[in-house]
Parts: sequence; structure tokens; C-alpha cells
Amino acid sequence: MAKSFGIDERKIKGILSVGTAFTYKNTPYTVLESGKPTCYKGEPKTDIYVKWC
Repeated sequence: MAKSFGIDERKIKGILSVGTAFTYKNTPYTVLESGKPTCYKGEPKTDIYVKWC
């Protein structure tokens, strides 16, 4: 089976893009920041961060 990290990552980042609103357990949230962390050793394959309020 081929790895689809890049495709899946782009889908998740698209769904949780800045300004997106969603409800979880009857509490509304809005995405304030989202992106991909970086480090000095290169790019993490499957990490995405999301900050919401």
C-alpha cells in the first residue's frame, strides 16, 4: 500500500484552515492558526498543529 501522507495532510489542513468554524461536543470553536511544524532536522511527515478558541 502506498503512503499518502502528503495527500491526507493537505486534506486535513484544508478542513482546519484559519477561520474555519466547527462544533465539538456542542461547543463552537474557530481555528485561529494551523500549519505544519518545522525542525532543524527536516520536515515532520505527519504533524499538523491547530490553535482554536
